[in-house]
Amino acid sequence: KAVVSTQSGHYGRGSLQLLLNGKSLERSEKERFLGVIVDSNISWKTHISALKSKISRNAGILYRLKGVVPNNVLKLVYNSLIQSHMYYCSNVWGLGSKSSLASLFCAQKKGY
Repeated sequence: KAVVSTQSGHYGRGSLQLLLNGKSLERSEKERFLGVIVDSNISWKTHISALKSKISRNAGILYRLKGVVPNNVLKLVYNSLIQSHMYYCSNVWGLGSKSSLASLFCAQKKGY
């Protein structure tokens, strides 16, 4: 599969054919590459939305652990379940829109 991005954000559906070793590549609007979701507009909204969902789910785990385990254990769990996802390739997807990043940071604060 291939994700094609242009300055205008789209090609005509049949106007570009990509070949690899003589075989035609299927076009896709978004694909996961090395754990980062890349879309055809390179807006990172899809990746940030998926990351927000993952972090919100993990924040729920932390919430249930509060008062059950010591704070040093909570910090280790936070680092492994939330912070590690926030740091992974953040120099790439961190250039997303302020509104999508704000919602992600709100989800992160719930876990802290």
